[in-house]
Amino acid sequence: MALQRRKTPEKISLGFGRKKIGASEDLPSLEIASDSAPNATWLPQIMKDTGLAKGSGEAIRLIKQGGVKVNDATVADPDIRLQQGEHIIKVGKRRFTRYNKVGT
Repeated sequence: MALQRRKTPEKISLGFGRKKIGASEDLPSLEIASDSAPNATWLPQIMKDTGLAKGSGEAIRLIKQGGVKVNDATVADPDIRLQQGEHIIKVGKRRFTRYNKVGT
């Protein structure tokens, strides 16, 4: 009796699906008032505060290497400051956070 291997669709797609971001409520987030901290809009500082990078030096290195996206656009300048509103920051393939800067 020969054994047959059947490939079920559940087993094939396991681990290869694309992760949808932005709509899920379990995405870590940081909300900050615009007048609370003057340096709070600098992207490397945001990455450090949210845990996406261990320090601002690591954040700058990741940005220069092209591993950081803000709202699905690759960031090349480490001196970028985020404007008021909601942004999704992605570092690498699996680290995400939602950043919301509210004005007062």
